Amino acid sequence: MVHFDARADTGDTQFGSLFGHGTPMRRVIESGAARGDRFLQVGLRGYWPEPPVFAWMQ
Repeated sequence: MVHFDARADTGDTQFGSLFGHGTPMRRVIESGAARGDRFLQVGLRGYWPEPPVFAWMQ
C-alpha cells in the first residue's frame, strides 16, 4: 500500500480515542488490512511523530 500525505497518521490515540485524523494508517496496519512491511509513505514533512510512535513505525 502506498500512502501519499504530509503527515504519517500513525498515532496510537488522539484525544483519548483510537479513531481520529492522526490515527488511520496505524489502524489499517493493526487491523491486518495492510501489512506493515508492504506499506510505504510518500510526502512526509514538517511534523514528526513522538519517539514511541516513531519506534512503532520502524
